[in-house]
Amino acid sequence: FLDREGSRVLGLRCWFWEGLFFFLLGLVVSGASKSGGALLVFCLLVVVPATALLLARRLWAVLALSVLLGIVTTWAGLLTAYRADLPANPTIIGLSCLLLMAVALVRAAVKANMPVTQTILTRCLFRDTKAHKTRGG
Repeated sequence: FLDREGSRVLGLRCWFWEGLFFFLLGLVVSGASKSGGALLVFCLLVVVPATALLLARRLWAVLALSVLLGIVTTWAGLLTAYRADLPANPTIIGLSCLLLMAVALVRAAVKANMPVTQTILTRCLFRDTKAHKTRGG
């Protein structure tokens, strides 16, 4: 749970629900790793929710968006792999990572009120030079 003390105050048995969650997560990861591969499972459990965290603020929205983005990137990766005669797992992983990078760049551009191309140059390529100049060196 996100707030253990608040859950205890509400009378929830945290140890039971956390134990059940980790047991089910272990089953899903072990089964999915055999059929899909460890890197794909890692990507769907980490990269896709990270993208959702950049797009949403509330927990329920992040969860729903994670599921939606996982489904969309998986199907888009499968379709791309089929049409381009590529291996499916690396294509899905690549699309998921590209989506994460695109969302991060667009979010940085919106936050800085700059065009996306200018954000790419100033935030990524010249980051160390800019920090070096502001330190007085």
